[in-house]
Amino acid sequence: MSTNNNVKVIARFRPDDNEDGNIVSFDGNDTCHIATKDSQSTSFTFDRVFDSASQQADVFEYCLKETVDDLLNGYNGTVFAYGQTGSGKTYTMMGDIDDVDRRGAIPRMVDQIFEQIFASSQDIEYMVKVSYMEIYMEKIRDLLHPEHDNLPIHEDKARGVFVKGLSEEYVSNAAEVHAVMRQGSLSRVVAATNMNQESSRSHSIFSIAVSQKNVASGAQKTGQLFLVDLAGSEKVGKTGASGQTLEEAKKINKSLSALGLVINSLTDGSTHIPYRDSKLTRILQESLGGNSRTSLIINCSPAAFNEAETISTLRFGVRAKSIKNRAKINAELSALELRRILKKCQVKIDGQSSYISRLEEEVAQWRKGETVPKAQWAKDKPAEASNRDSVVSLRSSRPGTPLTPSNRLSFNRRASTPIDQLLSRRSSTVLDSDMIDEYLRRENELQDVLVEKETVICEQDKLLAELQAELARRSEADSETLKLKETLERALHEKKETQVSVDVLKDEVSSLKKMTKKNPDLFGGFLDDNDNINHQGISNGTLGESAASQGVHKSLASLKETLQRLESTEVTPDSLDLLSDQIAMLLKENSLLRQDVTAVKSREEDLVRDIQTRCERIVELEINLDQIKDQHNSAKTKKMALLERNLEKLTHVQREIIEQNNALKKDVEVSKRLLSMRNERIETLEQLLADSRQSLEKETESFQLKLTTLRERMVRVKSTSNRQVRPLQLPQQVLEGDHRSRNSLSFEDELNMEVSNSKRLSTGLLDAAARIVKPLRGGEQSDSK
Repeated sequence: MSTNNNVKVIARFRPDDNEDGNIVSFDGNDTCHIATKDSQSTSFTFDRVFDSASQQADVFEYCLKETVDDLLNGYNGTVFAYGQTGSGKTYTMMGDIDDVDRRGAIPRMVDQIFEQIFASSQDIEYMVKVSYMEIYMEKIRDLLHPEHDNLPIHEDKARGVFVKGLSEEYVSNAAEVHAVMRQGSLSRVVAATNMNQESSRSHSIFSIAVSQKNVASGAQKTGQLFLVDLAGSEKVGKTGASGQTLEEAKKINKSLSALGLVINSLTDGSTHIPYRDSKLTRILQESLGGNSRTSLIINCSPAAFNEAETISTLRFGVRAKSIKNRAKINAELSALELRRILKKCQVKIDGQSSYISRLEEEVAQWRKGETVPKAQWAKDKPAEASNRDSVVSLRSSRPGTPLTPSNRLSFNRRASTPIDQLLSRRSSTVLDSDMIDEYLRRENELQDVLVEKETVICEQDKLLAELQAELARRSEADSETLKLKETLERALHEKKETQVSVDVLKDEVSSLKKMTKKNPDLFGGFLDDNDNINHQGISNGTLGESAASQGVHKSLASLKETLQRLESTEVTPDSLDLLSDQIAMLLKENSLLRQDVTAVKSREEDLVRDIQTRCERIVELEINLDQIKDQHNSAKTKKMALLERNLEKLTHVQREIIEQNNALKKDVEVSKRLLSMRNERIETLEQLLADSRQSLEKETESFQLKLTTLRERMVRVKSTSNRQVRPLQLPQQVLEGDHRSRNSLSFEDELNMEVSNSKRLSTGLLDAAARIVKPLRGGEQSDSK
């Protein structure tokens, strides 16, 4: 049976730590007023409003304690914490686990759950399991096993909407739950912003599932509680987010916008609710307008600096307050209750069958043309309102007259219409159920394929990043190669210019040779030196240095001037001496010039060797580039083949895991049946033990009476034997007893043996009772304490 209830909304304001003033005022426990910048006051009314001085215990006692009661009664529950970043959501939900006063809603609810479990009846057995996950960048991540990220969302008829692959931990006390909470909190993604030094960058969902079974009646109940700490809505201008933090803020605001759209659609009466626009709304689909009792805690800031965000948060709470949920108890009826319901249905069916038979008899009389008195009409039944209306309308249309064939046909058609409608509705319901199952199955398969494709895309992105880095390295190598080519071209160009300069020098030397033919004897040695200089100039033509060619050009110009002066002077002894001195000077200059030519030649050789080395380096780089391209193509092909093989292996492993999971489910069902059979066997043995104790006590009492009677008879026999000498006649029941050594033992020994045997029998029964172990049930731990 489901009940309609609205979402309970609680507003809580954090303490004001700014200097620009407080804009919030309170009117009672359910109304707050916001003073805006235009000197207007806006009022908001909720189920409860907590001011800045409220404590953690106040919030828990008002709304969350009732949620725990609903959970243990078999209802689903959800607690949200919504608000802007830095408004105290995580403090309200989690707080300080180790501090009694500052601990948040989740630790207090966990303690309350186990306190009520330990205080419950011993006939109820409980199973409690928890899970902890976060939605980071629209990917579901298991906080208990952080390596499990990007988990898919599935849906089926039994479990509803659930996260496939999410780990669940079975717990037996509050301390184990606190350890799980600490472990998961360490794996959450947080970052520092201008608004909050430890801002949560993801939505966290802590789930508690409680299943209970009454071993006396066999009734079972299950309840699931979602405790949600939403990430805060952010305004980039205030938080100063950039880089990765900015991308996280975009995803957070997008999911919160999807949550707002879902709430707007629920309150506006839209036919389509966009639950699938975000993974947050998809997981919490039952919490918003479904089978759950939901409480929303909106956290706000009273500072004027956050006026716009505070008003937006309060309006969000007003919209959420109008959502109606259809919560129902998740119970599996016991066999006794099912029998009771079956008995009621059978009684109802019997009454309807008798009513139908009376109606058929009455219709038969009407068809025969007989008139049925009003006092003998069949009594009205609420369950047969439609048939009753048809019969009454028929009676009122033609009272006291027989039915014609046309009226009879119309009556039969109207009588058969509800049955046909029921059959058609039942067939359409079965068809819709099959279509829904097929749709859910296909959706789950597509979700798995989508997750696999996303994983492959992530791997391809990594490979693409590696290839881009390799391409950058190749481009750098290409740029170095281009630089070397430019250097080589520059060197070749300088070599050509040097060759042109050498050709000019050759022309000038040939002209000097023609001029010196007039005085061959006087200038023989000088011409020899000039030829040497000419040969050296020719050798310099192979050099690529412009500076050396300019030096040679200057030397040849000086020689030309000297020859011109010699031609213009007359040959005298004084002039011969002067010419000898000039020749000596020219020889010295020639020797210096030879040294310069040698240096230039060595530099030319070095330059040629450098050019050859660079050419070889360029060729080597081109060869390496070709090899790297070939290796890259082969590596990419191998990588794709490896990925395909790994995908096939993963598909095979997934199938094996599914088969193992199915086998394990079957084993679990068999184990549950065996456990129930063992419990029934234990109860039977306990009952047999109690019956055996009662029968043993009765036999012991009767044996004691017989023993007392026999002893009295023995005393009387002894006293009689002292007075009369005659054989002793034992009682018939003693002579017929089952004693193995009655010929060798006296009557008192036989009685003592019988007493010891009965004591051993009772002791053995008590030892057997002490070895039976009872299962742990509700209330046992509290008794031990």
